[in-house]
Amino acid sequence: MKSALIKTIFLLGFFLYSSITIAQKRIIFAPHWLAQAQFAGYYVALDKGLYKEAGLDVIIKPLNLTKNNTAELLNGEADIASLFLDKAILLAQKNDILNICQTSQNSSLVIVGHKYIKELSDLHGRTIGHWRGGFGLEFFKILEKKNIIPISVEYNSGINYFIAGAVDAMINTEYNELFTTLNSGLHINSENIFYLRDYGINTPEEGLYCLTKNLKPEYLDFVKASIAGWEYTKTHKKEALQIVYKYMKKDNIPINRALQEWMLSMILQLQRNNIDNNESTKSFILREKDYIDLCKLLLDQGDIEYIKPYNKFVYTK
Repeated sequence: MKSALIKTIFLLGFFLYSSITIAQKRIIFAPHWLAQAQFAGYYVALDKGLYKEAGLDVIIKPLNLTKNNTAELLNGEADIASLFLDKAILLAQKNDILNICQTSQNSSLVIVGHKYIKELSDLHGRTIGHWRGGFGLEFFKILEKKNIIPISVEYNSGINYFIAGAVDAMINTEYNELFTTLNSGLHINSENIFYLRDYGINTPEEGLYCLTKNLKPEYLDFVKASIAGWEYTKTHKKEALQIVYKYMKKDNIPINRALQEWMLSMILQLQRNNIDNNESTKSFILREKDYIDLCKLLLDQGDIEYIKPYNKFVYTK
């Protein structure tokens, strides 16, 4: 009798566990880079069980250096991907992708120059290093309007060209490469740093995207749980960093704790609707004006042929 009761309890437990597992919906999320504090909110949501509470079985699939996350989104290997807004707009010219969340509300782009670059005009005829793929095009537009014509030097990543003196200036991100540059031993101060947002262009960057045809209710549940992860991160920075370090170790990524602390601080700042106000709220929605402004810039540059309607690019329901 006792044996039969134990067996019954075991079977009930097994079926209950199986039903919970089946009820969870699998989502594969592909960030556009490796595990680091830039994506802390997602790792926190995963580690603290926020996705599971939303009925989701989430797999975070960091960048594969042989296949970018854009390709994975388009071929169905990822359900949701993080993309910079300019890249997403370019992608949307020939693909129906949908912005379902906008984590960044501000531009992180900066030009860093050697000590003899103290004004934007000092860049005329000088070399500017930047990543391939149209990275920093907004800065080149500003320089063009000011009749400042620099020499563009493209490379894959990093700051080695600048450190070695091979370029006079470089475009990079405030939350990552700027930290490394400031700690490189070069004589750089605020006179040599130019923030894109100080020149009338404040392009939002990171957002979450899916294929429009694939949009499902669970994708929106993923967004809500991710936002909860970011809100938890904001008030538990040290714990969030420890969670990030765990996943970095798992993926055998070297950890520079000072850089990761800087990165998290900058990322949270970029999420605010008003970057100059520490109490500013976070909307996590791509504002129509920001979208249209960047589209007009890309159209003027000849990078896109038309402006896709805002409600066809952004989930607004």
